[in-house]
Amino acid sequence: MLVKQQGFSVWNAMAWVLLGVVSLIIGAKAVPAYSEFMAVKKSIKAIVAEESDYSVANVAAAFDRKATIAYIETIKGKDLKVTDMGGGIVKIEANYTKEIELVANAFLLLKFDAAESNDKAVQSQ
Repeated sequence: MLVKQQGFSVWNAMAWVLLGVVSLIIGAKAVPAYSEFMAVKKSIKAIVAEESDYSVANVAAAFDRKATIAYIETIKGKDLKVTDMGGGIVKIEANYTKEIELVANAFLLLKFDAAESNDKAVQSQ
């Protein structure tokens, strides 16, 4: 009686190692972008909490100051969208993309959206 061999072949091992290496490379290149995005969100949240003048110029200047400290290079204060919702409620949004080169002409495109408001009801939208 012949028994079919079972187990982990060398080719299976090489395939899993290759998959792991590719995953680690993509992760290592994507983590700094997500770290920067978290800094953008934190900066916008701090501006909403600290500022009292929500003019576009003042919000842009405040963001640029915080971006310098947090090493944010992908987005500038002029790229923020400041919306007056009426009644003293302001919404600040940052929408941007980051293109990361993986290998040769293969790229990873990440889209980031962050929004913060000085009103709790608007924040959930």
